[in-house]
Amino acid sequence: MVRMSDLVRGAPAEKAAPPKTAPPKEPTEKRAAAPAVPPTLPRTRLAEGPLQSVAAPPRRGPEPAPAPETPAPSPPPPPAPTAAPAVSAEALFGGLLRFLAGVRDLVMTGSVTFPWDGLERLMGHAIGSLERSGELFWVANNPAAPADVDYLAFHQAQVAVLSMRIGSDVGYDRRRLVALGMAGCLLDVGLWQLPESVLRRLDALTSAEQAQYRSHPTLSAEVIRRWSPPSEGIVEAVLQHHEDFRRGSRARRSIRTRRSSASSTPTPGSRSRRRPGRA
Repeated sequence: MVRMSDLVRGAPAEKAAPPKTAPPKEPTEKRAAAPAVPPTLPRTRLAEGPLQSVAAPPRRGPEPAPAPETPAPSPPPPPAPTAAPAVSAEALFGGLLRFLAGVRDLVMTGSVTFPWDGLERLMGHAIGSLERSGELFWVANNPAAPADVDYLAFHQAQVAVLSMRIGSDVGYDRRRLVALGMAGCLLDVGLWQLPESVLRRLDALTSAEQAQYRSHPTLSAEVIRRWSPPSEGIVEAVLQHHEDFRRGSRARRSIRTRRSSASSTPTPGSRSRRRPGRA
């Protein structure tokens, strides 16, 4: 700015101040690259003030015990097996004869095994039959052996049934009755080892043949012991089935072939007394 007084005095005029220029604008890209202000951080517990005690969660009481599960109903019991019809006394005695015919084959072949289970079942059926009625007793008491049946098998079957009947009458339990019947079935198996000629003429034996015949209890016991019987009492009963205990000792009784009874071996040609009438 020039003042009039300065012009009068001839003073030099002041240089005019250069015009102010606006600062250069920054490029848009540079301004966009400027770091943005970070967002406000979340407030912490320290910023909120002193810590306050946090209440513990309420204690839960004991959970109730689960209700016991109701057990599933058990299935109904199976129906009781229908009892098999009782075998007739004749059929039962016939089965015993067939079994003893097989025993003869075991003796002749020298077998070392024996079907003890099968014999025990037969004795159990016989005991049941004797408990139900006396039919089996009378069938076994028949003095005449069928023509097609081995006589020793027939005699031993008789002894087994009659022995069990006597044992039942004196109070033997089932276990002893079974063992007694087994001994009766096998008491003369040793005779199957003797020559057939000796067995055919027991009433006319020589002294040597009589000695052979009288040894049959020992022979029978040896055969049975080889078969591993379920009870040693079976062997003892067979070994002593010709003993006479009425004499106060075990003196061996002489065998009289003219006599026959359920406790001694009869001759094939002998016959018992006439069958008495049934009670």
